[in-house]
Amino acid sequence: LVMPVLVDAVLAVAAPIEKALGSRWVRSASEALGRSGATVVAITGSYGKTTTKVATAHLLAGLTPTVASPASFNNRMGLARAINEHLTPGTGVFVAEMGTYGAGEIAELCSWIPPKVAAITAIGPVHLERMRTLDAIAAAKREILALAEVGVLDIDDRRLAAMAVEEAASRRIV
Repeated sequence: LVMPVLVDAVLAVAAPIEKALGSRWVRSASEALGRSGATVVAITGSYGKTTTKVATAHLLAGLTPTVASPASFNNRMGLARAINEHLTPGTGVFVAEMGTYGAGEIAELCSWIPPKVAAITAIGPVHLERMRTLDAIAAAKREILALAEVGVLDIDDRRLAAMAVEEAASRRIV
């Protein structure tokens, strides 16, 4: 019973250390992304992120050189590594899978991987232990839309349907 609390405590202590140690890799990735001129397509959701990323990259690869974050590299260091190791000059699109364990994480990713197109695949009971409610999960996922010109939302979910209506005033919603 104590283990989840202990794990969260250790992660809280380690987070600033990890952030500091990873900052140079994030800066390098941000610079590489800027130099490449690649359009960013960012994808998040409680489930379906990786499958949607793979399908999107496959479709776009027929139109332009495309790089997708590998496997489930969907956090700060995974995405920095994906960009630093795989993005090359001439890449037309970078498809980034973005995951989160709480509020602010996707916004931080988008601050240095700004998406032109952002998609939310689904809202589900993943990470309820940290975010407590589905509405909190939806709010954390919604951060991906803040800088995007186009948002892609699955309106079969009532939360995403409501989000689509609200976001339509700020950007094109599909």
